[in-house]
Amino acid sequence: MSVRNADITLYHREYDPEQGQDVWTHTPYTGVSWYGGREVTTGTGGDTAADGYTVRIFTTETVAVQPGDIVVRGLVSDEITGASQLTQKYPESWRVTLVRDNRRGGLAHWRIGGA
Repeated sequence: MSVRNADITLYHREYDPEQGQDVWTHTPYTGVSWYGGREVTTGTGGDTAADGYTVRIFTTETVAVQPGDIVVRGLVSDEITGASQLTQKYPESWRVTLVRDNRRGGLAHWRIGGA
């Protein structure tokens, strides 16, 4: 069973054709599983260090999330027009690169990964 050790705010980006631009909405989630930090991978050019994170949101509901969205550790309410406004302000924030819907089975959750 995953440990529920954090609260997050998920910033979701969608294009609004009426405004002709991306619009960011934010949703708080409490009691999520947060895992990650600095990771090292070995490749043909040697070792490479990078941040890597995984969050599990425990719910049977649909979560509006896609690659390119931003996760911030903690409950925040900044109104933004771009991702860098969050990633520069909050050290524990990252861009979503992976989304898995794991709502089937005994421990229904969304698995979100990124760096």
